[in-house]
Amino acid sequence: MKIKYFILFFLSFLFLSQVAKTQNLLNIRININVQHTTIGEILHDIEKQGNFFFAYNPDNIDETKTVSLSARDIKVRDALKELFQHEATFQQVENHIIINSTPKSEAKNSFQITGYIANSSDAPLDSAIVYDPENQKLVISQKDGSFAFDFDTNDKNISLFVRLRSYKDTVIYVTPGNQRIDLSCARGNLLPSP
Repeated sequence: MKIKYFILFFLSFLFLSQVAKTQNLLNIRININVQHTTIGEILHDIEKQGNFFFAYNPDNIDETKTVSLSARDIKVRDALKELFQHEATFQQVENHIIINSTPKSEAKNSFQITGYIANSSDAPLDSAIVYDPENQKLVISQKDGSFAFDFDTNDKNISLFVRLRSYKDTVIYVTPGNQRIDLSCARGNLLPSP
């Protein structure tokens, strides 16, 4: 008799596991009515209502932040968008919803320096090395002479060293911020003349 109940229990468990795998957890409808409640507590309540689990890096999600949220018969996806103010993404993996914080706007945290390297006849120079020793960044110009650097707003004192065989080395000093730099390199010996 015990074996029969065990088999029934085991088959029920398998069936429920299959249902959980095929069910879209983000479309489950829930009710929320909280005032000045921590995100951690709200996530725990959503877990109980939806019968699934959240997974996230606590270093990227502030569980202690308090919010107010009120909604009836709302999809889990929509509730999470409201909760995180569209600053997170959500992905289902079996019986878990993984929460990833989205990167902050790149415009606020970074800038780009682009440029064009040519010879004295304005022909593009391919494979020129452009190096910033202070911030330890290096790029190589493309066939069309273009190059691009991504910098963080913390990067300061930008000095770009340009080197290409048979051309004189060039150094330019750049202030932080989005900008384009066009360079014309002159032919010359890298070694001093005798």
